Amino acid sequence: MQDNNIEQIINQHTSEISQIHESVKIAHKRIGELGELTAGIHKLAENIAGISSEIRLLTKRVDENIDRIEQGQKEQGERLQSIEKTLSVMARNEQSTEKTFEDHEKRLDEIEKEPATKWKNLAWLIIAGVVTALVAYLMARLI
Repeated sequence: MQDNNIEQIINQHTSEISQIHESVKIAHKRIGELGELTAGIHKLAENIAGISSEIRLLTKRVDENIDRIEQGQKEQGERLQSIEKTLSVMARNEQSTEKTFEDHEKRLDEIEKEPATKWKNLAWLIIAGVVTALVAYLMARLI
């Protein structure tokens, strides 16, 4: 009976050893998987660090572009103000030129009419002279 008990104990221990052996295999498999996961996590961390670096560079570029755009808009605003001032001056100059042109046009019309007026006055003088001479002649004959 003692042999039987020993055999039972051996069988029981063998079964426990087999279970422990299976547990150890599973533990080693899990440890391997954890190692792979850890390596994956490290790789992911490296990728995130690279992406983070790229994001910083892109953010810097975007900020520089925004600064350039804002500077360009400021310069365009200044140019527009300069153009507005120039247009205002040009409008005043145009009004002044238009007034001067109208004045010159009036003076030119008067100058152009002046010889006609002289000839018209001369014609009246001649007519008045002829009429006066005729009246004088007729009066001289009547007297």
